[in-house]
Amino acid sequence: MFQISVKKDNFVLIKIKKMEQTKPWYLSKTIWGVIIAFAGFVANQFFKLQIPDVASDVATILGLVVALYGRIKAESVIVP
Repeated sequence: MFQISVKKDNFVLIKIKKMEQTKPWYLSKTIWGVIIAFAGFVANQFFKLQIPDVASDVATILGLVVALYGRIKAESVIVP
């Protein structure tokens, strides 16, 4: 994982943090965010008559936000 910070005089500093901890896939916020986003997409594509477009769009956006947050905050490597 890396962290980007902007320093004085427009220099960009990138810090690389080595991830040594592991965790199972089902504890990953990124994985759950992708699952939620995919569920929203599937609901929108295949169940348009039963589920309002707004509900599936909210699920998709929420899933993408959770996945992005999980990826940014990740401190462990996912193992199968």
